[in-house]
Amino acid sequence: MIRTNILLSLLFFITITVSSLEASTYYIDNNGSNDTDCKSKDYACTVKHFNYLNSNALLKLIAGDSVLFKRGQRFYISFSFNDLNGTLKQPISFLAYGEGEKPILTGIKKIYPNWHNEGNGQWSIPLKVKTSRVWYDGKEQKYATLDESGLNIIWRWKNKKFYFSSVSKPKEILQVNSKYYIFYFKNSSYINIENLNIIGGTNASIQVSNSRYLNVKNSIIGKNAGYGIVIKNSSDITIERNIIDSNFKLKYRAPLVSKEGNQGVHDGIDMRGEVSNVEISYNDFINWGHAGFMATTKDPKGIAYNRIHHNYFTAKDLAYGRAITYSGNTHHNEIHHNYIENIKTQNQLNGHDNYFHHNIIDNVKNTELKKGQQGNGISIEDYALSTYNNRIIHNSISNTQGAGIAFIALGKQHTKEHISSNTIGHNYFLNCGSQYIIRNGKKHKNRFRAIYLPHYSDVKGQYFYDNAIVSDFNQTVYYRKEYLSIKEFNKKNQINKNGDKIKGNSSIFNPNTHGAGDKNEIRKNTGSTAPF
Repeated sequence: MIRTNILLSLLFFITITVSSLEASTYYIDNNGSNDTDCKSKDYACTVKHFNYLNSNALLKLIAGDSVLFKRGQRFYISFSFNDLNGTLKQPISFLAYGEGEKPILTGIKKIYPNWHNEGNGQWSIPLKVKTSRVWYDGKEQKYATLDESGLNIIWRWKNKKFYFSSVSKPKEILQVNSKYYIFYFKNSSYINIENLNIIGGTNASIQVSNSRYLNVKNSIIGKNAGYGIVIKNSSDITIERNIIDSNFKLKYRAPLVSKEGNQGVHDGIDMRGEVSNVEISYNDFINWGHAGFMATTKDPKGIAYNRIHHNYFTAKDLAYGRAITYSGNTHHNEIHHNYIENIKTQNQLNGHDNYFHHNIIDNVKNTELKKGQQGNGISIEDYALSTYNNRIIHNSISNTQGAGIAFIALGKQHTKEHISSNTIGHNYFLNCGSQYIIRNGKKHKNRFRAIYLPHYSDVKGQYFYDNAIVSDFNQTVYYRKEYLSIKEFNKKNQINKNGDKIKGNSSIFNPNTHGAGDKNEIRKNTGSTAPF
């Protein structure tokens, strides 16, 4: 009898333990309860109550759990997860439910300030979290701008205080970016984020560190944030069919970054440290103040074996913004079938053994915020570390103020950094560079043509083959202190002393090409299927 009772007790304990580990679905609704387990639509809880349960270990997400936010609602929230682990068959998911627009998860906070007069037109309020972007009277405010009287600070944050410049006491509602991130995952795996609108984050809307198998799909990410997604020391991540839009449209003449601070918007996706096996596809990257996609590292293993393809990039509303930049120990990445248009500084393709193919680059202008020729379609530099063994094949590059492709040594001649053994082949250049530029009302010869390669000892051993150039002037290449036609450029293969190989390139002289660049023609010439 005693033995029977013990067995029954054990079976009861095992049953309770197994049932307690079954996956659950949690529903979050602004009209929900603060006294519920959140496990049904009829007993949904508020985000405040869910955070309370989660932070006090009364609720611990396990493999197979789902957290659902009600559509059509806005939630002021910041999630930080450490060691949150699903499985391949039972991931942990953050999703939407109900009908209507995607639920908004935001770190933007409205403040009805009790201003303190600091004197000299400066007003302050306490603010614990350093903000990056600010809205007053419904309009985003510049951090710093150069006007006729010099540097004018509109707002700043220092020592947990927020300062705002105004002749009289500010009266309107102030909105600030008051959360470092909306989602932060550390040491986590098998996480799904889908159908959410993730807004704000002084640092980023989503930050991932030391994690694997994270999927972000069909969401809107990065509005009013510093970064869209930051990925550090992580792998096996999929970012697919999202709109990654900074919502940054300020016009300003000051540098993006100055000694006073910055304008608060950086990269759509930023990779750092050791990152591998990330797939970024079919996303729209819009108006990122540094780059839509950024990858740079000196980590020994590097940023490697990632694929960036079939994305759309633009920064048409900004004074400074590029689509793609990678440098340092970035290697064996594949970037293909992307469409890039209307940007105001060059794409930087550095690192080694990367493959950039079947992309479209159309309409690159010089930024007003930096001196020199920044409106190149592609810049290949010895930035951070050496750049070598990259392949740039079957791309269409059109309507660039600078060169279609420019090799730029950053004053590091006779050092260990070098630009070598890169292959430039089967690319189509249309209306790249110009024969003259106007500076201070005078006409000057422009060095930047379809191809620009300076005479530096650390730029050597490049391979140019079967590139086609359509231009309204004859000398379409600047090659080691010389302006050359394509015919003259091809001949350099026979007498070259710099290790360059040059063959089979062609050109069409067409005085009517200036301003051309029909998207369908560009697509046909590159074979790209990029969306636009």
